[in-house]
Amino acid sequence: MKKTLEFYSTVALHLFFWFLLAFLLPLDSGVNLVQFLFMLISFYVNSYCSRRYITKEFSRRLFYTIANVMLSLALGLIMFLIFPETSFLRMTVLFFLSGSMSVVISRKRLQIEKNVEQNENEQYQTEIELKHLRSQLHPHFLFNTLNNIYALCEIDSKRAQQSVHYLSQLLRYILSGERSGEGARMVPVQKEHDFIKTFLQLIYLRMRPNVHVIYNADITEFSDAPVLTLIFTSLIENAFKHGVASGKECVIEFGLTAKSHTEIHFFSSNPYFQNHESNNPESGIGLENLRRRLDIVYKDDYKLDITNDGKTFRVDLTLNYTENNYYYNA
Repeated sequence: MKKTLEFYSTVALHLFFWFLLAFLLPLDSGVNLVQFLFMLISFYVNSYCSRRYITKEFSRRLFYTIANVMLSLALGLIMFLIFPETSFLRMTVLFFLSGSMSVVISRKRLQIEKNVEQNENEQYQTEIELKHLRSQLHPHFLFNTLNNIYALCEIDSKRAQQSVHYLSQLLRYILSGERSGEGARMVPVQKEHDFIKTFLQLIYLRMRPNVHVIYNADITEFSDAPVLTLIFTSLIENAFKHGVASGKECVIEFGLTAKSHTEIHFFSSNPYFQNHESNNPESGIGLENLRRRLDIVYKDDYKLDITNDGKTFRVDLTLNYTENNYYYNA
């Protein structure tokens, strides 16, 4: 990408200069032809030197300016000796302007290259951060799941076997995304919906009878709508972490709706227990991780609403897929 942009920008700038010269100096006489060739010499010599000698150091810039003037005088003198009818001063000024124009074009090209390189570096750093944020999900998720399976082995071996089956499906989805390059990118909402169903089945196996889980999805019409993979995992885990209390009826509800090809809404709702051992569901690494991923990928095109009326804790997340997204058409 960088080399392609550099190449086309360079070709465009040079073609512009050549056409400008051809317009100002119609090649219908020997004088104009030689003048045209000398201006090209002045242009490309200055273009080559300017990339190496024009820096912030005053001495280098002064040296380059003197060299440009000397080259212009030399070319003007040669032109005057070959064609005495030409004006030495006019030729010298034209050659100097030609060299100066090459400096402007060269500096513009260097600025383009610098901007492209800076954008690529920023993108590279962002990719690294996204992968790091996503990788934090894996150990946390695996630790909790394996710990639950270990506990089930002594209580209910059949449910433990089901847990291993569901876990294998989830890991297959995660690992397939890593191998295909979709690990931190957009996937169709249908895939994320299938993941959520399996994830909830896995979690529900370790829940007691007092916990009731409701999950409704309305994505049929826009099942291919793009969504950031594993973006809802933290909200689901958070709902179970803070919405379950021993000996109390707990109803935890989730909903996923694809309102259009570019808008997706997800919500989680769970009871709020004031005396719960971890009674601050708005904090934690999971939600911090979620907010950071949303800021990077969706930028200003998402809305995260958290409400707590003292009885129910609810999170609403609306995602809009627009050209401002980090992975738009990636």
